[in-house]
Amino acid sequence: MIVACVILVSVLYGFVRLRPARLQIVSLAKTTEAAEARLAKMQSPKEPTSDPGTLENGLREVEKTLAREQAQLDVLEKGLVAPDDPVAVYRLQVEVSEWAKRCGLHILEHGEDTQRARVASPNDGLPATPAPIIPSTRPRRRLRAETSYEDFRQFLRGLKDLSHNVTVVEYLLEPAKVSDAEPFYEDRLAVSMTLTL
Repeated sequence: MIVACVILVSVLYGFVRLRPARLQIVSLAKTTEAAEARLAKMQSPKEPTSDPGTLENGLREVEKTLAREQAQLDVLEKGLVAPDDPVAVYRLQVEVSEWAKRCGLHILEHGEDTQRARVASPNDGLPATPAPIIPSTRPRRRLRAETSYEDFRQFLRGLKDLSHNVTVVEYLLEPAKVSDAEPFYEDRLAVSMTLTL
């Protein structure tokens, strides 16, 4: 009887100790098979069949293109106002305002752009749509004015002649409303635009 108890205890002990180890061995075997399957699907890169001289010529062409693009970028950056120079940014804002007045725009508002979505006019029947948010460190200004179409075109054409680059990134043209008694000027437009300095 003691021998039977010893055998029974040995079998139970072996079952308790060996079963988790056996499960771990099965799990490792499955992981190994999956890794071998992934390795079998992998392909090593093919050896280039072209001449190394041709590859070097291609690399030189890419480097020349990169140098040309970098030179163009440097020229464009020289035309931009330094965003960390508040005096230069302010001077450009004043220059934009003066140009707008010379073009015949009656400025209603000129300030920092805090609005990130176009607010639909009740007359246009369109829902408000979010404006594209382009990550940029450039200062953005909001300008609202009343003007004629020709004066607005003159304003846009003349932006290129300012001391620094100014880009209109968004604008909205609507008939200018005068009052409830006289709802619209025939030739006046309400202009709302976002400028990047």
